[in-house]
Amino acid sequence: MPASATRPNILLIMTDQQRSDSLGCYGSTSAHTPNLDQLAADGVHFETC
Repeated sequence: MPASATRPNILLIMTDQQRSDSLGCYGSTSAHTPNLDQLAADGVHFETC
């Protein structure tokens, strides 16, 4: 098996226009962010960094 097949796929998305209080995955209702919310639900999001 090639080395690349044993490594995990990692996608890191960093946005500089959203604060945590403007994303639905952190509980906000002021903005509609379904795509970012789905990515957070399917992956990992950090709450204290």
